Amino acid sequence: MLLADPKLAETGITVLTELKPLFDKLLTGKGIETIISSKQLNTIDAFLNMLVNEGSPALQKDITDLRLKWGGFEQFAGKSIIDVQTKILGHGVFLPRLSNP
Repeated sequence: MLLADPKLAETGITVLTELKPLFDKLLTGKGIETIISSKQLNTIDAFLNMLVNEGSPALQKDITDLRLKWGGFEQFAGKSIIDVQTKILGHGVFLPRLSNP
């Protein structure tokens, strides 16, 4: 999808760039003090909406199922990124560092 739709690919890169500071903090052990904002959540939600609109029925179903499982992004506003990670992935999840920040 990303190769076929340059706008979608550009938006994906923008989303990842905007969220990179959150992931950097998480990977450096500062996730408990790093708060996710409504704006960041809206960015994620808007990109997922683009994927749903452009994606296959299977992708649409997967995104819808995950949204239902997580209970909506608005619940994560104002929470630490580590709390969000725990809610989404569960306790005891290890995310290896792929490169030095």
